[in-house]
Amino acid sequence: MAGDSSGARFWWRFAAGVGHQVAEYCLFLEHAHSGEYHDADHWRTQLVREHFEPTYMCGDRVTAPVVNPAFIDHVHPHIARPHHPEIGIVPLPRPPLVKELRHLTSLL
Repeated sequence: MAGDSSGARFWWRFAAGVGHQVAEYCLFLEHAHSGEYHDADHWRTQLVREHFEPTYMCGDRVTAPVVNPAFIDHVHPHIARPHHPEIGIVPLPRPPLVKELRHLTSLL
């Protein structure tokens, strides 16, 4: 949503490194989508070991609120992008982001 897929990958890797199953699932999907099948298989194996159930952990996507693409520009100001000397740019959500997302999804 913020137009920075590398930022999403950064946070997914960070969270997956400590065993966050939804982050592992996101990495699995992203690697599979990108044709990185060896990496996708690694995350699939982790999820199978942990008996991950996407619908149970993530809910039914049909009922998930959707942000209209026309509103995406309203999200950008709520993401800081400080530079870290060792890992580069790290996208950080600012506190009002959740409130703004709730507002934007209620407009549909």
